[in-house]
Amino acid sequence: MIGVGIIGAGAFAHKHAAAILQNKTTTLVAASRRNKAELEKFTACYNIKGYTNYVDLLNDKSIQAVLIATPHHLHHQVTEEAAKAGKHILLEKPMGHNLEVCNQILDSVKKYNSELMVAHISRFIPAFSKAKKMLDEGIIGDLVYAQAHIARKWNTPNRRPWHMEQNQGGGMLMTVGIHYLDLLTWIIGENVKSVKASISNPFLGKNVDDAALLFLTYKNGMNALLTCSGFDCGGPIFEVIITGTKGMIKADMFKGVWLGQNDEWKKIKEPESGDPEAEALICEWSDFIGNIMDKKPSSIPGEYGRHMIEVIEAAQISSQSGKEVHLK
Repeated sequence: MIGVGIIGAGAFAHKHAAAILQNKTTTLVAASRRNKAELEKFTACYNIKGYTNYVDLLNDKSIQAVLIATPHHLHHQVTEEAAKAGKHILLEKPMGHNLEVCNQILDSVKKYNSELMVAHISRFIPAFSKAKKMLDEGIIGDLVYAQAHIARKWNTPNRRPWHMEQNQGGGMLMTVGIHYLDLLTWIIGENVKSVKASISNPFLGKNVDDAALLFLTYKNGMNALLTCSGFDCGGPIFEVIITGTKGMIKADMFKGVWLGQNDEWKKIKEPESGDPEAEALICEWSDFIGNIMDKKPSSIPGEYGRHMIEVIEAAQISSQSGKEVHLK
């Protein structure tokens, strides 16, 4: 059994805890959070140990792997300490709040030989994984292009002050849009070569973005479009549309999967449950722990997590300059 500790026991950590408890090869040992009252509520739910200082959790010898789910601008500091302590690391996206700290993380995990997986959950969402499988099976022929659309209320009650600070990794694109940037990149199967973007804050007028439009060109010549809307008043969208030479696939996170051929849409897959994130986290933890036990490389390594931040930073530069930006 692999003992697991959670660093950053916030609201979403409850879903992680449920997934850990469903994995037959893991046991949830402890959690860490600076807010003692909230930490005690969390640990009481699972009858586990609690540490207000994450360093004490890292010194717990019964823990071999950790989930890091702290605010974005603290990821690199905690990850470096976890690597130094010899822990395997599942790091919530984004990998870091800028490229510089992503490079620091890569150096640390390499130096201390820790397994790092960046928790890009979208590929484990049942509807999206089904869409990718259909594409790979050639059901719609050769890929032509893909587009992803994420629209949701941005200023929700769970937003913290750092969510509204650009230099702390805040903003709609870095917090939510990155899920669909990852989804497009995973579907196309290649790194981004260039990006032309428009990023703004028309809804809330805060210090960070709440709207983004990215036109992406990949190294294999494929193109993709990402629209990201953190509206104040609107209707939610969580979908990807894949266009091929012999048809189309439409996948919605909550509604299922459709196949578009012969001038009609046919429902292929119904949602497996009312909580696709919970289903995805079970798969994510199975993948992370399975690779550790089988001594296999991470399926979502740090280099990939870094690339996601590289694309976002290039998009920000493109939006400011009005020009297409080519990645190094």
